[in-house]
Amino acid sequence: MAYPNPATNFVSFAYSVDKESEVELSVFDVRGNFLITVFKTNLNEGIYNFDWDMTDSNGNRVSSGNYYAVFRIADKYYNEKFSIAK
Repeated sequence: MAYPNPATNFVSFAYSVDKESEVELSVFDVRGNFLITVFKTNLNEGIYNFDWDMTDSNGNRVSSGNYYAVFRIADKYYNEKFSIAK
């Protein structure tokens, strides 16, 4: 879950992990262009929150618009659409 939606300064992502797994969160624009891997790490079972500062892999602030967060937990993928408004 991405919140606030639309976001203005940061985006928080809440997610749960059912068992110890490698977890990766990447962000893409609506055209499918990769922006950044926010994190990639092993996590234990639990509920997690992570804040993204809305910058791309070059440190540039992304513009207003719609984006997709792609979560990979072990071998399963989950997509979530969210918006940024400035």
